[in-house]
Amino acid sequence: MKKIDLIILSELDPNAGGRETWLYNFFPRVVERATDFEFTVIGFKLRNGNSRAEQLLSAVSHQSRNRLNVKQLNIPVSGLPFVIRMARAIRAYSRSKKFSVPDIVLGMGINELIMILLSRYRSAKKIVWLRGIYLHEKAYRIPRLLIPLLARLEIYFLRKVDFVLANGEDIASHYREKGINVHVIPNGVDLTRWKQEPSVRGEILRIAYIGRVSEVKGIKEYLRLVRAIKATAHGQNFEFHVVGDGDYVKTADFQSALNLIVYHGTVPNRDLPTLLRVFDVCVGLTLSGASGGGGGTSNALLEQLAAGKIILAWRTPHFTQILSEESAFLVEQGDIKGLEEALQRIYADEDLARRKAGSASRLATRFSIEAKVNECVGFLAHV
Repeated sequence: MKKIDLIILSELDPNAGGRETWLYNFFPRVVERATDFEFTVIGFKLRNGNSRAEQLLSAVSHQSRNRLNVKQLNIPVSGLPFVIRMARAIRAYSRSKKFSVPDIVLGMGINELIMILLSRYRSAKKIVWLRGIYLHEKAYRIPRLLIPLLARLEIYFLRKVDFVLANGEDIASHYREKGINVHVIPNGVDLTRWKQEPSVRGEILRIAYIGRVSEVKGIKEYLRLVRAIKATAHGQNFEFHVVGDGDYVKTADFQSALNLIVYHGTVPNRDLPTLLRVFDVCVGLTLSGASGGGGGTSNALLEQLAAGKIILAWRTPHFTQILSEESAFLVEQGDIKGLEEALQRIYADEDLARRKAGSASRLATRFSIEAKVNECVGFLAHV
């Protein structure tokens, strides 16, 4: 039986974000179907706290639990740069008596890849699974002068692995242009869990931003849209909601206190299907581009498609790899006036909005979690 170590920088909190949604919903099904493998998840924590190993184990069926181990290790807090602390943590683990070299090691991003390359995984087959475009996501935090050097280092590291996976065609295209061979396995959605009957809309159109409340996810643009709509004569016809946690929570709280939005805070993924029933429209405003942006197939978007929500999103590769004019209202990135006009159109033409939502719901079937898990298991079998 082959052994796989999965390396992830995460507290293993199921409500922390897209990676954790994947880890608690997609990964357990991989464990259950890949019966020729034993898995060890090694989560590196940035904060002290209770272990969530049992919580992740409980996401796997009893029959498969003996093939899954979960370890949580700390990245020490000190004044040293994060990359040095990260390197020390993985090297300490790989030198411990508990460490044995698996057949395959899978890192869930560039940071994890660096940890793997600095450890004793030399003889293992190395896979990195990219969940975004690293330098685009970090652009807000990295000095511009460092970006060319870091871009070269990123490609250098990626050429050290045996396989590069991506969870979206937009990510794959970015790295293929730099000479990296990339295989795509998108996220998957549980169609049965998320499917909903079309809601009956009232006089008020309810719009939701669901996801990390951060600049890269477009929260600033969303709040600009809220202010623009609320300043019109028809502002009372629109109700805006924000669901999530992140850097802009204080801003969201302030906007909520002004009665511009309804801020729900963090909502566990298990409770989101119920909350989604409240909303008519969901926005996809993750930014794309070298000046800051994300990538890949969004768990939240797939869930909203499966639930039959009306989608308003940017017309960028991040969204058009899934959406089209047939299935969503698309607007050029950064065009707040365009977003405002799209919402006015959705309000005025309910039949058009419902046709697009129906098309989006059918589109979600291409991303069924069963099909994508099978792709992943098939890939691992041939590594």
